[in-house]
Amino acid sequence: MIALAVLAAIVCVWLLFPAPGPGLDRLSPKTRPSRNVGRWKICFGVVVAGGILAILVQPLVLVVALGMVGMTLVWVVVGRMNLKKALQRTKDVARAAQILESLLALGHIPTTALKLASEECPVIEPAVASVHMGGDPWEVMEHLARVPGQAGLSAIGQAWRVSHVSGSSMHEGLERVRKNLEEAASTADVVAGELAGPRATGQLLAVLPLIGIAMAYGLGADPIQFFTSSVMGRACFIVGLGLGCLGVIWSEILAIQVSGLGGSRKKE
Repeated sequence: MIALAVLAAIVCVWLLFPAPGPGLDRLSPKTRPSRNVGRWKICFGVVVAGGILAILVQPLVLVVALGMVGMTLVWVVVGRMNLKKALQRTKDVARAAQILESLLALGHIPTTALKLASEECPVIEPAVASVHMGGDPWEVMEHLARVPGQAGLSAIGQAWRVSHVSGSSMHEGLERVRKNLEEAASTADVVAGELAGPRATGQLLAVLPLIGIAMAYGLGADPIQFFTSSVMGRACFIVGLGLGCLGVIWSEILAIQVSGLGGSRKKE
């Protein structure tokens, strides 16, 4: 039975990752595969293989169940920490634009204003290093804008570039950019607060099956015995637990997408 379970798990993983073939892909432009897609495939394959083993081998049920719950908790905690950092970066970029505009209004030249602003806003320090090396700060800002929460640096860099090419006042362009960034940071903060309710609802729905199990015990039933004593029971338990974890992850993904801070800015 154990050998059959291991064989089934290997076949499942093999089917999830078929060998790449040329086919019609040779007619498509070459693109760099996303690392996140590869990680999702690996995680999905491991979970499916572990689920099959848990269904067929009784001692592995608890191990796989704890592993699924643990992976879900880690994913949620890390995702929320990254989202919090992205929100802070958004505020830091708006703060940098505000300081830059104030320094330019006082009569500082852009490079000096950038250096002074970097003392309070480390988010623009790489642009200062680029200026010292003779580079263009707007190119560095365009690159830094790909980091989640720092998309506003692209607008600052564009205002700087337009001023450099056309000879116009950078203060006027940066003033409009600063207003837009402050509004964007304020909106992101409000959205993050409004998403707390839907996230709590998703977590509550994930806990409801535990309440149902407790009620079953109160009525004199023994659901754990059913979930562990037969292949059908283990299948129901693993599939149900997997769908619950998937629901929590999916609700978090939707919240990240709505916030607009979870992904990096892609270069057009």
